[in-house]
Amino acid sequence: MNELSSMAESVVVYGGGQIGVGFCRRLLQHGVSVRAIIDRKPEGVADSPVPVMSVEACLQQHGNVPVFVAIGNGLAHPEIARVLRGVGYTTILHLPVYLRGEKAAAMTRAWNAFYSGDYATPCASFDELYTVRAADYILST
Repeated sequence: MNELSSMAESVVVYGGGQIGVGFCRRLLQHGVSVRAIIDRKPEGVADSPVPVMSVEACLQQHGNVPVFVAIGNGLAHPEIARVLRGVGYTTILHLPVYLRGEKAAAMTRAWNAFYSGDYATPCASFDELYTVRAADYILST
């Protein structure tokens, strides 16, 4: 299981869309040290409060910090996790935007715990996320 050890720990957000940038702003407002946003097309991200960079550049500049995956396309999360793990990230927390069922409930509990100050609550691991099937997703919020 992935764990966040403290609010003082720096993090990055994966996803330069509306969800990711908005989430980044909320984390910053709550005192979280967000170092960057990772996006496949950094040049296309507007209004980011932190630098936007590729996954490789972010890892090189900020090291293996926790990554929050904040994109709406739930079916893309396993591939994003694979890419993040492939370059060296080990702590990945997924925003359960379009999930339902037990895995969604576990992810939602982890997010709620993080927001309430419990940084040791485990979240879904890479291997657990990879067991998610298409049927675990819904198509709208």
